[in-house]
Amino acid sequence: MLNLIGGYGQLLDSGLSGDQRQEQFVAFVVDLLGYQAVHARSDEPPGFADGGRVTFVLDGGYYLLDIVWPEQPLSQDRLSQILATTPTHGNVKHALLCMTGFQAPPTGAKTALRSGTVFLDRGHLEAVVCGLFTLSELLDAAFDHAFVTGRSFTALVDLMAEPPLADAPARMFRADQLPPPWQVIISTGTDVDAHVLLVGDDGWAQPRGMAALAPNRLLVTTDEGIVEVDPARGATLWFLRMSGCQGAPLVLPDGSVLVLCRGAVLRYLDGSLEAIGGGFAKMPMLLAGPDGDAWVLSGSGMGGQADLALTRLGVRAGEQHRFPVEFDAAVRAAGWLEGRRFFLAAGGHSAVLDLSRGSAVGRTEWLSTSHAYLGNLLVLNPNLVVTASHDGSGIRATLAATNIAANSQKTIAELAINNISGIAAVGDRVYLLADVRGNAHDPVPVLIRLSGVVAEGSEPPVNPLSTSQATETESADPYQAVTSAANGQRRDYSLERRPIERGGQAEVFEATHKPSGTRVAFKKLMAQNQDALARMKREVDVARQLGGHPHVMPILDFSDSGEWFVMPLADGTAETLVFDELAEPTQVRAMINDICRALRTAHSHGWVHRDIKPANVLKLDSRWVVADWGLVRRPHGQTTNPNRTRTGMLLGTEGFAAPELSVDAHQAGPPADIYGIGQLVGWALVGKMPQANIPLLPADEGWRALVRTATQQDPAQRPQTIDDFLRVLERHID
Repeated sequence: MLNLIGGYGQLLDSGLSGDQRQEQFVAFVVDLLGYQAVHARSDEPPGFADGGRVTFVLDGGYYLLDIVWPEQPLSQDRLSQILATTPTHGNVKHALLCMTGFQAPPTGAKTALRSGTVFLDRGHLEAVVCGLFTLSELLDAAFDHAFVTGRSFTALVDLMAEPPLADAPARMFRADQLPPPWQVIISTGTDVDAHVLLVGDDGWAQPRGMAALAPNRLLVTTDEGIVEVDPARGATLWFLRMSGCQGAPLVLPDGSVLVLCRGAVLRYLDGSLEAIGGGFAKMPMLLAGPDGDAWVLSGSGMGGQADLALTRLGVRAGEQHRFPVEFDAAVRAAGWLEGRRFFLAAGGHSAVLDLSRGSAVGRTEWLSTSHAYLGNLLVLNPNLVVTASHDGSGIRATLAATNIAANSQKTIAELAINNISGIAAVGDRVYLLADVRGNAHDPVPVLIRLSGVVAEGSEPPVNPLSTSQATETESADPYQAVTSAANGQRRDYSLERRPIERGGQAEVFEATHKPSGTRVAFKKLMAQNQDALARMKREVDVARQLGGHPHVMPILDFSDSGEWFVMPLADGTAETLVFDELAEPTQVRAMINDICRALRTAHSHGWVHRDIKPANVLKLDSRWVVADWGLVRRPHGQTTNPNRTRTGMLLGTEGFAAPELSVDAHQAGPPADIYGIGQLVGWALVGKMPQANIPLLPADEGWRALVRTATQQDPAQRPQTIDDFLRVLERHID
């Protein structure tokens, strides 16, 4: 699903038009159907210009899907010309997809329906791309609506809005009119005031989340759609009637409302509905982010197949940008603090993650929390986060405020409730939606209002990253503007015509980040086969997870599909700088120390580089960094494709690759990297390239002993860890 969404984004961003775009788009639709287990083919061109045709069989029925992508919406005359060329067979259903839409709602519906035609636009296709439903489900719904309404075009919002909006939702009443079944407020903090405002009447569907649309308008997501609630009076009305909603909605600055539905993200504004993202599983959560952007928390940090991620959504489908997160915790909720800093809430311990620095959370960044069943979170300011959690008993819950700077947590309220459905802030007040159903089957929602939470939860906000010290840190990083604006969009970069480096599968260009004018290095694949894409994605994964390490080449921005990434523009490699930067043994030792610092951290995470060589060691801002992690061995248990590295397959670079890398590279450990360091030392001091499995021994006795120890044929005879190697270095080199 994520690959399909990424492929759709590439197609939109390709800059192609006319026949080339049409051809690639038809191929994409065939791939989309194939992903949904529908055998489809690109058929002979239809009888009109600038079109493509896909044929397939669904549930025993035959379909023709004609596709057009003109520069302007289709006019009525052009539509009539297309319909005139459509084959008319009683057992064939015909759909016309126009990516630029129609100048007006298509007329001639009777004629279209008699020929078995429905009209689709870009919004329909993007709903399928994002996984809202399959193409089969879309066509079934479109033809059903056409049969019932007599209209051959039905907007996405009308396909989703079932049953009719005329059915009013259950309402809520003031607590003095409909008291809760028991005393809900057990206790509050010193300065906190809590009241039960509203209690739900019979007939409520299960609430899934809550957001504030305006001071007197709350949006509550339920299994049947989004209900608008007046917190003062309890009056309710349907905001959007749509089954399958998940989590809390998100209100954006432009007034549009996002909602998760069946793993897709939908945007609703002025009666129009469109899919803008998808591929989200495992209880995803919408959250606000920098610059008014929307983000999604998805996946889990637990288990061997951890897939925890934060994804920035774009304006349209295909523009989402996924940041995999390494945090060994059951993360249930997240909130944006400032910049690209996010609070990740998990049972037992939480953390602050700065995506501009990397995507891994180490134990030193853990924040303690008393909550075990986190699922609701509210950021009140960059230093204060309120979390709500039940205690597992089903009859009690607590609200707590976490002071991030002080790494402290304070309970602000204890409540006698069965479950928590949502949390939202309006001004200085916090609203909590809870459930007091008791032993009943249907939910009984209660709306609780709390004030004084900021005073109780934290001291005056002291956020280290909002002080002058943080400003100085940001200004000292010449690439801060690139990482802060990173969104995975190729169009943000202007490349020079000639590459500055070319390898076996990729080439590197000097480039300009257009929004900031920063000069960067842009690495892109020359051939986009699956192995090459996987290795470049792996390179990004390592750099992101080791992000912030001074001796690992950072990744500033990257393509979700694995086609390219951006890194700082280095001064050169060990290969190109050997005569200037490695002329003296002291300089060689300084380089080796920097390499060891990088590899010690990588090895501690289970990563083995497997390709240490001069071209992969770069000079960046007066320090050496290790780059090109495309051949890295993942931690055991995290291999995505065991056949990518097969027994007997030569891996690495001849002369620098340890002998075991040509026997069983998948089982190679840290000693393989230590072999590469030994050969790198020999290369720098001897001045020639090493041969396969032959140590390159310097004349100096101390360096000679170091290289001999590091390049033993048997990996068990080499130093087993970087620290072991450094002890050998200290023993032989003054």
